[in-house]
Amino acid sequence: MVQPGSNIEPVARHFCAADLRAAPNVAAWELPSLVERYWKVVAAEIMAGLRDDRGNIVPHSVDVGIAAWESWLDEWNKDSR
Repeated sequence: MVQPGSNIEPVARHFCAADLRAAPNVAAWELPSLVERYWKVVAAEIMAGLRDDRGNIVPHSVDVGIAAWESWLDEWNKDSR
């Protein structure tokens, strides 16, 4: 889903890192591996309009969040073929 020239990955990584830094139980040394693991979730939220321009989560239901993730996975898997 991440297209060449697209800025979604660095933006999602930035927002993901900010979220994780704000979490009380995340140590600084854990950030790189956690960002690597979770940036795609944030990208799915961005692509679905579930995050605003500042990275804040837009209120939505769990079902909408799951649908956003499933859509991301479908696109990611299609592009990986």
